[in-house]
Amino acid sequence: MTAQILQMIVSNRKLPEILAQLALAIERQIGTLCSILMLDPTERYLFVGAGPSLPAGFNEAVNGLEIGPRKGSCGTAAYTGKPVIVADIATDPLWPSHSKQLALRYGLKACWSTPILSPSHRVLGTFALYYLYPTKPAPEHLHCVEEATHMARLAIERAQMQEILLQSEERFRVLFDDAPVAYHEVDEFGTLQRVNRAECALLGYTAAEMLGRNAADFLVPEDREASRESILQKISTLAPIDSSVRRYLTRDGRMLVIEAHENRPTNESGRTTGLRTALLDITSRLNAEKALAENELLFRTIFQQSAIGIALIDKVGRPIRTNPALSDMFGFDAAELQSYTFASITHPDDVSSDAALFQQLVAGARDSYQIEKRFLRKDGKIVWSRLVVSAVRSGDEFQFAIGMVEDITGQKKTEQDRELYLEKVEEANRVTKQQARQLLRQAEELEKARDSALQLAREKSDFLAVASHEIRTPLNGIIGMTCLALATSLTTEQQDYIRTVHNCATQLLQVVEDVLDFSKMEAVRMEIDLEEFRLSDCLGRVLQTARVIANQKGLQLSLLVDSQVPSRLIGD
Repeated sequence: MTAQILQMIVSNRKLPEILAQLALAIERQIGTLCSILMLDPTERYLFVGAGPSLPAGFNEAVNGLEIGPRKGSCGTAAYTGKPVIVADIATDPLWPSHSKQLALRYGLKACWSTPILSPSHRVLGTFALYYLYPTKPAPEHLHCVEEATHMARLAIERAQMQEILLQSEERFRVLFDDAPVAYHEVDEFGTLQRVNRAECALLGYTAAEMLGRNAADFLVPEDREASRESILQKISTLAPIDSSVRRYLTRDGRMLVIEAHENRPTNESGRTTGLRTALLDITSRLNAEKALAENELLFRTIFQQSAIGIALIDKVGRPIRTNPALSDMFGFDAAELQSYTFASITHPDDVSSDAALFQQLVAGARDSYQIEKRFLRKDGKIVWSRLVVSAVRSGDEFQFAIGMVEDITGQKKTEQDRELYLEKVEEANRVTKQQARQLLRQAEELEKARDSALQLAREKSDFLAVASHEIRTPLNGIIGMTCLALATSLTTEQQDYIRTVHNCATQLLQVVEDVLDFSKMEAVRMEIDLEEFRLSDCLGRVLQTARVIANQKGLQLSLLVDSQVPSRLIGD
């Protein structure tokens, strides 16, 4: 019996089948009924593991029996961990009335129950013998029960171990398949035996396409041979395995940079059976590191070559890093600048305003500020600057500030020159306005003088008009009388005299007319009286007027008119 049951146990037969065969074997050997109950995981209830010859109704009734004192033979044995011998169920106080009635209904009169204990004395279940009559156990029967209990313990423990193993394997399978990290296992030749979903998704292959192939087949071609050799070397030695970086090729041709972490699984004899490998895709990280390095290089280039001064400033206002432009601006080298605070090289009149803004920045009341302030160079000269300061924080905690300083000394001088120029322009405008007012007054005075002059000219013209009228009257009389005199009998000399008087009077009348015309011109009232005349007649009258005086002086006047001169003209 023992050999047969052990064979079934090592053959991994199902536990109900093993327990049923064990119960049947004991029943045949002793000639009674056998029951094997198992304790549930809560260790509060017993469930039927085997009872091949007991009435089905009885097995069904005791399935789920609660353990405890006075819970029948099996319930009490499981509770106390000790054998319970009930020779007469009908009279034994360990059996409650409803349990008694149940047993007696099916003709069961005695029950001996032994707890099935693990090596650590943990109750696994009970092994019980039922009799159809009241009886006490014989020594040989107790020996059989003890042997059967031992066999039941082995079967139950192995079944529990197998269940734990199955659960462990299931958990491993779930963890393996559902792990977010790519994972595979290879045998001692580097052939893929297991690959999880994360690795399939990473490389773009199905598990069926990968299993059975060498793990190195999925690397870039130039790395495959070295990887095959590395896998075999790691399997064949016991040297520690460091993480490594490999270049994988995805199904769609993309190259991924993978960080591999490996360990060696072993069998029961301690021999290495292959490699287990977890793969971490670090392509994005490397790209990010590359981008970060490029950005750092760009920052350093901008920082070092910037035309404006740049400084990284701690929370007390001390430069912790400065660029060459700031050193050139202030005349200090980098080490000297880092020994000062910004306040210590600020013009005294600008310290308080800048310090207040910087404290607000450090306290988190503002993220940045911009001011124009004066710094003091090493040589004592003043540097006007436009300062922009921004905070760099980690969460809410201030880390440092970035200060950018632009030299605006030249701009300030230009502004001062412009203000001075504007003041000069304003003064010139004031003087010009004053001169304009003076000119306006002078113009008004000139206009008054002009009006006075015009009035005077008009008065003079009026006077000349009256005077010319008064003069022309006697002159016309003289001219008329000389004309009458020339009509009388006169000597030749007298005629010359009278004619001369006539001509002089006529000329004087013309002079009076010309004076009157001139006055009209001054008064802008001149009227041109155009008429035809003979130039020779005009010239002859002029010559006649002057001839008398010329003769008295012994001079002879003569008139010569060029033939090209027209004889008749039009004029006033």
